[in-house]
Amino acid sequence: MTMRMRWLVAIVMAGTGILSCVAEAEVAGKWVAEISSPVLLEPVYARVSLERTGDTLSGTWGSEIVKGAVKGSMVTLTLSDAEGRDDGTVTGKIENDAGEGSGTVMGLGRRPGGFAGGSGGRAPVPQAMMWKLTRELVPPAKPREIN
Repeated sequence: MTMRMRWLVAIVMAGTGILSCVAEAEVAGKWVAEISSPVLLEPVYARVSLERTGDTLSGTWGSEIVKGAVKGSMVTLTLSDAEGRDDGTVTGKIENDAGEGSGTVMGLGRRPGGFAGGSGGRAPVPQAMMWKLTRELVPPAKPREIN
């Protein structure tokens, strides 16, 4: 292999590595979710924390436990409660410091105590929802004063 061919191969391999890094969405971190739905009078918000190991995601969405997968910028998240009961699935796209998608979650918009605040309310039903994620901003550290 000539020196010119070696350089060409090195440049192509370096370019491939750069493109694969650019194509991967950085979904790990702390987020704020804005959730809207036809059953809600106004959007609700939840803190979301995601950890990534390879193509697998885990973390929390409000009080829900999250398990999911990421492929490029596309994410699929399964939500469950503390007892492990399925509470819904959301899918969407996360790029840079924002994401959006849709899904179905259990009991969205229900108030504690059942129908009209009384006891014996109906069981939660799946509700369609839309979501937007915004990266949680961490305030800059205050500079230390030198005396």
